[in-house]
Amino acid sequence: MNLSIHIDGGARGNPGPAGIGVILKDQDTGKYVHEAGFYIGRATNNVAEYSALIRSLELAESYQAKSVMIHSDSELMVKQITGVYKVKSPDLKELYQHAQMLMLKFDTWQIKHVYREQNKRADQLVNMALDGKTDIQITPDTSSNSSGSVASAEQSAASRNGAAEAKITPSRTGEQYPKWTATVTSQPARQYPGGCEAGQVFTFGPSTPADMCVYAAQAMFAESPVTDLNGNGPKVTVRCPRCGAMIRVEMQN
Repeated sequence: MNLSIHIDGGARGNPGPAGIGVILKDQDTGKYVHEAGFYIGRATNNVAEYSALIRSLELAESYQAKSVMIHSDSELMVKQITGVYKVKSPDLKELYQHAQMLMLKFDTWQIKHVYREQNKRADQLVNMALDGKTDIQITPDTSSNSSGSVASAEQSAASRNGAAEAKITPSRTGEQYPKWTATVTSQPARQYPGGCEAGQVFTFGPSTPADMCVYAAQAMFAESPVTDLNGNGPKVTVRCPRCGAMIRVEMQN
């Protein structure tokens, strides 16, 4: 599969509440494969743009794409990815490196700067996620080349104030999830009371334990479909949207 990708990220305030929009389209059939908006918590505009890029590449890999053509209206990010600009911000360096590693997984990749007018749908998804402070999933329209309709906009069950006991609703209902082990593998980019700490290991199922950052749990469950219930599939690496720490997630069975 060859994918055309449109991405956008933005914050209301810099930093402030932030969201990202991701659109994946099959270049061969012209059909939309995946459209979603994600609420990522407090971040800067540039962090949101990079988060959108990373999420789109992770999704493209899950669809077993061979090549990706990425469109972004962030001139800064595009020129950093292509080597025109250096990455000076410490907050962006790790995101840049993560994106570069993901791009190596495709046979070919391209990234192109487009004007905001050419990226309206991705921008709409960002604002939908920000307005609801939740993730937005669009159901692809398989009968035509037009974009799909909103399928769900589930509010997080987690408290927005620090670590708290909460139940995260998995995207696959009616199935029994196995246990997971999540290891925080990097220092958090931003420190929060009750947030992630490098070296922490969490073992849990669909319910978040009281000592785990609920934002980290949200990020983990958002990526869980790449591994099936029998533990088959790749390990998952996610970024905590609250503090920026990298978390390696593995199934125990």
